[in-house]
Order: sequence, then C-alpha cells, then structure tokens
Amino acid sequence: MALPLLLGQLLALMGHGGAFYLEVRELEEKCFIQEIPDGTVVIGNYKTELYDPAMEKYQPSPQWINLFVFVKDPENKNLLARQYGPQGSFTFTSQSPGEHQICLHLESIRFALFYDGKLVSVAGGCSTIPRGSISQPLE
Repeated sequence: MALPLLLGQLLALMGHGGAFYLEVRELEEKCFIQEIPDGTVVIGNYKTELYDPAMEKYQPSPQWINLFVFVKDPENKNLLARQYGPQGSFTFTSQSPGEHQICLHLESIRFALFYDGKLVSVAGGCSTIPRGSISQPLE
C-alpha cells in the first residue's frame, strides 16, 4: 500500500510549488489530482531519466523518449493533451476552480528497450501564478 502514500506526498508537494519524483514504466500512465484556483497559470518543469541496471543508477533519457501530458478540468474537459521530449516544461491555465486531473504517460520509439521492465523516472515540479500577478510590459 505504498502507492497511495506516495501519491499523497506528491500532491502535498505540488500544492506548494515543490518538486516530486515518480517512476513510470513504458506505456504506463500516472495521474494525480490537484486543486487549482480559477485563472491560474500552471507551469510544470520535468526531466526523464532511464535506469541503467549495469551502472545501477539513472542516466539522462535519450531523445526518443516521449512524455505525454494530459490535463482535465473539474468538468472533465481537456485543457492540455500534448507530446513532449525527454526534458522540458508544460504550461496550462485553469479555466475554472477545482480539482484538475494531471496525467503523465511515457512512450519510446524503441519499444524493445523497455520490454524487460526497466523504469524511467520523471522528476519535476509545478508552480502556479494567479491571474493578474504578472506585471504588464512598460511602454
């Protein structure tokens, strides 16, 4: 029953703009729920790493690793459905307050690499910017 505890820790960290770490297998999807106010810009920075059993540590992921990010609002409407590379960031703006579902899904062009059950880690964090808190450019 370690998984519910782990997800609870991830959600607690996310709410404060902190970072989190999770392990995802090829073709597996990890989702979590985040309470987000209306009109909030959410920025998620991430980096994927491939576990190397020979070296017994994680290594930077090759370019053929794809991270798919799916975000649904409290009414179950899609806010984001996009493919990204092994490292980068994603951004979305909440349209209504409430629980948003954020899902991460990994795929690779070279499926055979993951066939033996190797894991990829996703380390990242999100920060939120309330609407109106970004200053306007000077003219």
